[in-house]
Amino acid sequence: MKKTVLGIKIDDLTIDQSVEIALNWLSKRRKSSISPFYITTPNPEIVMMAQKDKELKNILNNADLSVPDGMGLKLSGHIESLTPGVDLMEQIIKRSVDYSFTIGLLGGWLGIAEKAAERLRKKYPGVKIVYT
Repeated sequence: MKKTVLGIKIDDLTIDQSVEIALNWLSKRRKSSISPFYITTPNPEIVMMAQKDKELKNILNNADLSVPDGMGLKLSGHIESLTPGVDLMEQIIKRSVDYSFTIGLLGGWLGIAEKAAERLRKKYPGVKIVYT
């Protein structure tokens, strides 16, 4: 369910619901030429930054899925679920093995994506990380 916290739209979904939505999109995208989608994981600090940054606010409010990442959002009284972005990413990667999806890791300091890929390959044998 879409809710608003300080003008930022957030999907008040559990991690399991969020994973299912993302996997459904990925499955459909593989079978057709639907447009790309993006997921944001706003936490209280990001919501506060968006109060002063119109571009950030626009990015957050136009996300296909915007999951609540931070206890402060739950404490606001508007959000019931918590879906930490790192946990969502890991669950999608874990399930990617079942769907034969390929994964790319982007960002972080020099060498961090490669180190993350190494650890994810050990943790989830069969994961296909094609670039870092």
